[in-house]
Amino acid sequence: MDPLDVDREFYDLIRARYCSRPYEAKPGAWVRCGIHLKAQCESCAELYRGDWAAIACSGLFDEDGAVVEGYRYAFLTLTAPSFGKVDETGAAIDPTTYDYLGQVAWNCASSALWRSTLHRLHRQFSGLAYFAVIEAQRRGVRHYHVVLRIPEREAPLFPEAIEQIAGAATTQYAGAVIEWGTQLDCRYISSATDAARGEMAQTIWYISKALGYALKSVDENDLMAKPGAAIPPHIEHLRALTSAARNDLWCARCPVNGPRNCPAPIHGNFGSSAQVVLYARGSKNRPSWSFGGLTRTKQREDPTAWMRAEAAAGRREQRDGMSEQEREAAKWIRANWHLRHDPSPAEEPCASRAP
Repeated sequence: MDPLDVDREFYDLIRARYCSRPYEAKPGAWVRCGIHLKAQCESCAELYRGDWAAIACSGLFDEDGAVVEGYRYAFLTLTAPSFGKVDETGAAIDPTTYDYLGQVAWNCASSALWRSTLHRLHRQFSGLAYFAVIEAQRRGVRHYHVVLRIPEREAPLFPEAIEQIAGAATTQYAGAVIEWGTQLDCRYISSATDAARGEMAQTIWYISKALGYALKSVDENDLMAKPGAAIPPHIEHLRALTSAARNDLWCARCPVNGPRNCPAPIHGNFGSSAQVVLYARGSKNRPSWSFGGLTRTKQREDPTAWMRAEAAAGRREQRDGMSEQEREAAKWIRANWHLRHDPSPAEEPCASRAP
């Protein structure tokens, strides 16, 4: 076997297990980088995805793993309208007529469109809670996967009413009306019974998979011109979106001379914000998504508290960050970074990129 293939196999294994970019927060205290993009740190991105999957589960199941009764559940998919015909890779069939600026503007306004949709849903269902993952389709436009939970007493027309309410939501950007595409879909998951657990778990798996896609990124080098190399249509498409977002998309932070030098992240992310997960956090009048109050903050605090308790009991050495094994693995990853082999954009189901 080729030694390079052996090294690459070991590289992929170690990269999935250990943080590849730890840093020394203070002398002797090494911590994980916490990067959410798989192209930069697969291990931390996988931990991040797992944490969100746990939060998603906490809004459907109780501590014993049973579906919480008294609610009805549905899965809502919200997509963008068409900005021109695309092929199977997501590239524009006719780049001369494709509305690149319209697409990045829709990406930019989609957050406001989601808030408008949520406002309409809350007016109809006061007890509604939600968990949403935002990913990018191959054409570089956002779409939303949303799990909805509504008390049974409020849901006589659920989920049929959801499609009508969401389909009527609109917002505006630069004087243009922004709305969802025609592929909007809402389907009933199941009633809260033991037999429904498998279907609920499958929904969480799908949401978690979508989050995994959302955490993937297009390598910046792929968007740079390579002398003498043929440029795939999909990369040309992404470059056109990048140009539209950088040169023509105006945001609230843009200086008077235009968006070219604006530091807002949307100009480097096809018009999208960096947020990929949304969920009901709860308030005085509205329920939170998680029945147990699980949050990312709590997930970070629990392991720290456990480590301190173990150290206080003398069962393990006090350690604020990463182990020596993790740091050594990170050094190996950095030294062999040239072995990394990202999949081509055409093989990916989405085309999100770093903000």
